[in-house]
Amino acid sequence: MANKQIHELPAAEALAPEDHVLVSQAGANLTRRASLATLPVRLPGDGSHARTIAGKLGAGPALIPVTLTLEAERGSRRTFNFGVVKDQLFTPLMTYSALVNTLLSYERQNGTATFAVTGSAVLKDHGVVTFDNLFSGGDSPAISAAASVIAPVTALVNNDDEAIEIERLDLTMKTSEQPRTATLQRVWIDDPRPRAGRSVPLKVHLRTYRGEDVLRTVPIEIPANARGSLQVVVSDGQRLGVAEQREARVTQPRTVEQLVRMLNKGRRNSTLYVKLLSGDAGAVVNGELLSSLPPSVPTPGALVNDLNVSPFSTAPR
Repeated sequence: MANKQIHELPAAEALAPEDHVLVSQAGANLTRRASLATLPVRLPGDGSHARTIAGKLGAGPALIPVTLTLEAERGSRRTFNFGVVKDQLFTPLMTYSALVNTLLSYERQNGTATFAVTGSAVLKDHGVVTFDNLFSGGDSPAISAAASVIAPVTALVNNDDEAIEIERLDLTMKTSEQPRTATLQRVWIDDPRPRAGRSVPLKVHLRTYRGEDVLRTVPIEIPANARGSLQVVVSDGQRLGVAEQREARVTQPRTVEQLVRMLNKGRRNSTLYVKLLSGDAGAVVNGELLSSLPPSVPTPGALVNDLNVSPFSTAPR
């Protein structure tokens, strides 16, 4: 039989401890044969102590326990428990992969569906980040539901302020094979003479995906110190979050506490937001939003020389 180099040998599908390895030195009559279970291995820094290849080589990696509960509208309930490695790169990557594969294996992959995500990420010494959002439609809601969990996890493990340890992830996803969407048709104030210090009714006309009309009344409290013209903004969570980031020009949270607070205050897809805006000047100081500044505070334009201050012109009431 002709001699072959090791890279010329066919790949083995599986190896067992009872399989043997034959090692010979070219040009010399030296041959050694041993089973995998008894083959000695020396680890770096292990001194003269030799171990066999069978078993574990050192301690395993630290893991984050993850619990995922799937509650289907048709009545089934499944709970999955797994662990993901603690690492800046692999924690978000492996968590996302596990969530997506679980959702696509047990829920609808194509077509319209709805996923309601709730749960929490428990942090060591920094409280809890909560999840509460809804994703519906025919454009991969399962992927969006998994991404809504991974975005905060990525922000936490990759923040520049300090290392954050996630102790565990507890998630519940309620699923439905029906869409849960509605479009905003019309908004109006049902009061001919709104005044400061009074509550005025705001009428909101919605239309569901089946064409049903829904009318809601939202009371708006006008502050007693309000003056001039005010602006009412009615928006979904996604568009409102983008507008707030653009208006306030907030770059990045400066502390872990700000990051956790920002993640917990994130806008939700299942909520219709109503904001009352005035033209009073405000500012973002050290990552904190300060709106409707009192007269005793210098004008935001005079504070711009401070690198931690950014002015904005429209302040929420």
